[in-house]
Amino acid sequence: MRNMVVHETENPEVVVAEWDYDGIVTTTGHAFRISNITVTKVWNGKIVASRDYHNHAVLAGVLGRLPGMLAALSGTPTV
Repeated sequence: MRNMVVHETENPEVVVAEWDYDGIVTTTGHAFRISNITVTKVWNGKIVASRDYHNHAVLAGVLGRLPGMLAALSGTPTV
């Protein structure tokens, strides 16, 4: 994990954090970096809800699944 930034919000129960992480696809050795953001709600010191967002196109690309993802999004059948 690198470039971690925690953003203050107007609601003290909501935490927004963003960061990048590096990975390697073990089958190909392909290295990649992807950005993430989480929106977390905390109540009485416990996480009660959390959403995690990242770039699915980057992940699909490094895993060799981008053509299938694009076909699925466009409604085009894959071969």
